Amino acid sequence: MLPQLGGASSCAITVYGVSLAFDPSKSSHYDVVCVRSTVESAYYYQIEIYSSRDRGWRLSGSPFVAPFDMVFDNGVFWNGGVHWISPTGASLCFDVKKEQFRTMPRLPISENRGCRRFRYFGESHGHLHFFEIYGSRTAQFKIFELEKDYSGWFVKYHVELDSIVSAFPEVVRNYMDPDYMNYYAFVMLHLVREGNNEESSLLVHLPGKILTYNVGDKTFRKLYEIPADQSNGYGSLQYGWLDAYEFIETLAPI
Repeated sequence: MLPQLGGASSCAITVYGVSLAFDPSKSSHYDVVCVRSTVESAYYYQIEIYSSRDRGWRLSGSPFVAPFDMVFDNGVFWNGGVHWISPTGASLCFDVKKEQFRTMPRLPISENRGCRRFRYFGESHGHLHFFEIYGSRTAQFKIFELEKDYSGWFVKYHVELDSIVSAFPEVVRNYMDPDYMNYYAFVMLHLVREGNNEESSLLVHLPGKILTYNVGDKTFRKLYEIPADQSNGYGSLQYGWLDAYEFIETLAPI
C-alpha cells in the first residue's frame, strides 16, 4: 500500500491518474507518478512522485496546464518518461529523472479516419507503439513506433488479420442495420516486440479465446481458451489493451 499523498489533503484534491515508472534492467527501485488537481485552481494540474527509495511522496515542479481531454489514467512508461495521449491526438511526456516535460510529436491520426473502433498505446522491450483501427468492418491497420529522439512516428508494421477472420467465422457478427452488416469482434491486447522483428507478435482477443499473431509471417496460433465460467457469455470481449501487461522476470519487490 502506498501512503497518502503528501502534497495536499486528500479531501481537497482529485487524482486524475497514477503511473508506475519502473525499469528492472537499471534499478530495483521504482517511482510512482501521480497527476492530481491543485487546491488553487481547477484548471491546473500538479505532479506528485512517490519514490521506493525514500518511501514517501514529494511535489514535483509547479502546477501546469494540459489539453482538456488528456487521459492521465492511461500513462505508459518508456524511455525514462511517462507518456499520455488524448482522443484528439495530443500527447504529453514527463521525464521522471529530470522531473520536467519533454516535447512529444502528435499522434499519427488519419484525417479521413471515420469512426474509431479501437486504440492501442503501449511499450514493449524498449519500443513505444501506437495504432488505431477505424470502422467496424476492417481487419487491416498500421502499427506506428516513436523514434527514441522523439523526432516523429514511423510505420513499423502493416497488419492484416483476414486469415483470422476466415479461420474463426464467429468473429463476424451480422446485424439488421445495413450500415453494420459485418462487425469484426476482436480486440488487440498487446504488441510483444522481439529482438528479431520478424518474431514480434500481437495478442488478439476473440470471443472465448486469445491468439498470438506473428506480424512477420502473418501466421497465428491459439494461445488460451477462456473457460466458460470466466466468460461473460457468447460473443463477449471482456478484456482490452488496458487489461494486459507484459511479464518481466525480476527480483524487485514490486
